[in-house]
Amino acid sequence: MDIFADQLVQYGPLGLFCLFLVVQYFQQSKKIDSIQESFQNTLEKINQQHKDEEEKIRNRYLTVIEEYRERMDQMKSDYEADKSDLKHQISKSLTDMEKQLSQIATTLSQLLDATQKMRHDQAINEARQSQIKNGVFK
Repeated sequence: MDIFADQLVQYGPLGLFCLFLVVQYFQQSKKIDSIQESFQNTLEKINQQHKDEEEKIRNRYLTVIEEYRERMDQMKSDYEADKSDLKHQISKSLTDMEKQLSQIATTLSQLLDATQKMRHDQAINEARQSQIKNGVFK
């Protein structure tokens, strides 16, 4: 660059101005490269932060969904257990009711038989009483 600068200085003020422009161009190029590199670094940091935040959100979402699924599975399990218990209780209650109805039917049948026997005995007694009054059995 020194040889180039020496040649431009020989052209006088116009050469010096040309040298100024060349030097300024190189300095501006370095400055722009520095700014561009800084911008790229900042942009990469922002992108990384965005990716990190997105990953956090995704993880939180997955955690919430997993908790929801676990809760739903637990609710299904509880529901099935409750349903099974209710079926068992209903079945037991129906069995008990059938036994009670059978006992009631047996008791009613015995009462009906006893009532019919009492009516039959009463009819026989009335017939005897009537025959005694009429003098058949003296």
